[in-house]
Formats: sequence, structure tokens, C-alpha cells
Amino acid sequence: MKKAPQCNAAVWSAIRRGSATVALAVLMALGFPAAASAGQDPGLRLGYYAGEDADDAVPTIGVFTRFDIPGPLNLEVSADYRRETLLDGDIEAMVIPLRVSALLNFLPGLSPYLVAGAGAEYVDLDFRNELAGFSDESDLVFEVHAGAGIEIGLGPASLGADLRYCRATAISGDELNAALGHDYDPSGWTASLTLGFSF
Repeated sequence: MKKAPQCNAAVWSAIRRGSATVALAVLMALGFPAAASAGQDPGLRLGYYAGEDADDAVPTIGVFTRFDIPGPLNLEVSADYRRETLLDGDIEAMVIPLRVSALLNFLPGLSPYLVAGAGAEYVDLDFRNELAGFSDESDLVFEVHAGAGIEIGLGPASLGADLRYCRATAISGDELNAALGHDYDPSGWTASLTLGFSF
């Protein structure tokens, strides 16, 4: 039996239907008032995520929007996607993090920055192979993250790279704990490259 996550019913319903785009739109709408007079920089992110309990580091793909608030502090809203395996492939985890981050930029043009924020991760666990008889589990967990990066402005576009540590709430369940021997921890390090566009 799947666990019912403790979260807002409307957000959970949207995510359960696979509408991560809807949830991202809600998060973006929350950011608009603070950035009403700011530029908007949508972009794409590609990277690798090394999870605490995952068999291997896995590729990630994501989208983000950055709001260039006047001054050194900017806002980023993002959604990412990854699939990782545990126990040599007996468990497959699909993870969709939705995050809101603050970026502290130090210089224009070639700009190093610090980043920190919070969000939620939708996690769907699929038991396979020798564990195929176990019931699949899903949950929505809280996450915080922090890191550093660098961004290079190239006129209407920008290139960036950063490294972040993401700390998420562990997921527990009788069958999951029996398989792993402990709770599943989706926390880990993510390294990514970004391509943004200014409007």
C-alpha cells in the first residue's frame, strides 16, 4: 500500500497526475510579486546527481527561471528530473525536485555566486526483479540545498556551472526498510551546467 504524504492536497493531486509543470507554474507564480520589475531568465539545466543510497551517479535534466531582482540577490525557481537505482537495480526511484533558491551574485559579467534554498521532492519507488512482489511506494519530502557556482554572461544568453548539496527527508516503509535495511535517503550532491536566456 502506498503511503499518503503529508502535504497540500491540491499540490499532491497535481503531482500524482504527473503534472509537474502545473506545480512549477504555481511556484513561479509565487515568485512574480517579488520580481515584478525584474528581468526573467528561463533556462535549461543538465547535470549529474550522486545520491546517498543510489547505485551510481545518474544524469539529471531540468528547467529553471531566474528573476534578476535589482541588486546582488536573485531568485530561481526550478524543476528537475532523475531516475536512480538501488540494490543493483532491484529498486528504481523516480525523483522530481521542485525548488526555490536565492542566488547571491558577486560580480556582473563573469559572476561567481552562492546559492541556497528549499523545496519538495516527489519520489516514486518501483520494486523490481527479486523485489517485484513488494508494493510500490511514493512520497513527497522536504528538501534544503546549498552550494556555489559561476555564471558567464554572453549578451542575451548565459552559461553557468554549479555544485550543490541537497538534503532531503528520508523515506521509510516496512517493505522498503526490509529491502534496504534502513530508510531511503534521496539526499546527495548535484553538479550541473546551465544555459539561460535573458528577456
